[in-house]
Amino acid sequence: MKFFSPLIIGVLLLTMFLSFSQFVAAQEGNQLVTELNVFDKDSTFKYSFIYNSDGNKSVENKYKLEKNHWVRCAQKEWSYEGKNCISQTERKWNGSQWESTYVIEYRYDNNLMTSESHYEYVNQLPQQISKIEYIYENSQLISKKTYQLQDKTLLLQLELDYKYTADWKIDSLFIISFATANPLQYRSKFTYNQLGNVETQLLEKKNENGVWVKDEAVRWYYNANSGQLMEQRKKRWNTDFNFWENYQKTVYEYDQLRLKSEYSQYWKLMFWENAYRYDYAYDTSGNLQNKILYLPIYNEWRKIITINYSNYEKDVSNLLESKYNFWGGKTDSYISSDIPFLFNNEIEIRKAHRIELGYATFVDTITVSSNPDQNLKSIVYPNPSEGIFYLDTRHYKIQSFKVSNLSGKVMIAQNQADGTGVIDLTDLPRGIYILKIQTFDNQIVQKIIKK
Repeated sequence: MKFFSPLIIGVLLLTMFLSFSQFVAAQEGNQLVTELNVFDKDSTFKYSFIYNSDGNKSVENKYKLEKNHWVRCAQKEWSYEGKNCISQTERKWNGSQWESTYVIEYRYDNNLMTSESHYEYVNQLPQQISKIEYIYENSQLISKKTYQLQDKTLLLQLELDYKYTADWKIDSLFIISFATANPLQYRSKFTYNQLGNVETQLLEKKNENGVWVKDEAVRWYYNANSGQLMEQRKKRWNTDFNFWENYQKTVYEYDQLRLKSEYSQYWKLMFWENAYRYDYAYDTSGNLQNKILYLPIYNEWRKIITINYSNYEKDVSNLLESKYNFWGGKTDSYISSDIPFLFNNEIEIRKAHRIELGYATFVDTITVSSNPDQNLKSIVYPNPSEGIFYLDTRHYKIQSFKVSNLSGKVMIAQNQADGTGVIDLTDLPRGIYILKIQTFDNQIVQKIIKK
């Protein structure tokens, strides 16, 4: 695959997500997903999520079902300063404790991200492997530089420079790849229609003589009245005969405001050849019921896979199932596929044959502190919990914490220098525990409940 292909593909994926969002746009709910069950072939995984008071994810835990027991696999933790995420830590469960495996640290200036540094843990010590720097002008991103570790040195690998129109849309994007001895240079230029939708994208590359030459182009076509995307067409420049050749197109069809179908074709010799088609079906309330994949077999569209959306709550589907439809296998049997769905009002895709979304509410117990102001905020959540609690380090300068049972026996003791706000009581019995938190200027005691 050529270097620039991800750029074109990225814009194409954007329109694919746009098409999916047209039938999930109405699926807005106030609840946050706290549990996600993913069934993929013979494996079953459970993801549990904890959020802070701003609705941002603080912890994600991944479990695998083994012999009817949930076994811890992986964990992600996000730390914040205000509303800015300052770090993301990934951990794996080694059978007795959590081990950090990967960390991303984010830096900001006036709430604009200026850098992100990536670290891998080697022998339990973090080693920086890459860094991304962001440069702004008038709060608009004008440059992005990616560095990769080579021979113990961070070397520039990729540079993106952005130019904007008068109304701050991307006019052109300059790309330099330093991955080879001779840097590769590309330029992507955009145009927009009167509604502000991207209309064309022209990709050029600089040849060995330093001249910009045509390479690929994408054009989008919209309904003049509704503004709906109707077609997306991709071409490649034929350097031997100096003309544009059709390469691929996707056509979108609607039933009023709802996407009814989309199909993709590839140009072969002198004709368009079918690649795939999706049909969409809705219930009387306008909720998506089915997304059906067709493939061209023996010159006819054959139904292959149907993704069923059901168990709607507040216009959000909480049960998604992928089933096989073709005569080559057992009809309506489960089959693993990429399932798009709405996760907290954002589109997500998971490979599975069945996905279940769950929600849970929790009530915080009372925080006891000598400082009345600290009683206004809950320092640990969720409470009760099935085993994983999280300390809100945004409002408190925590030095250490201890968890004791009601007899006073210390079950867990941790110094905050360990760099985590996660309290894991998964292996302890259900019941009430006492959490003692030492801050820089106070001690806070809170009752926590493992249910």
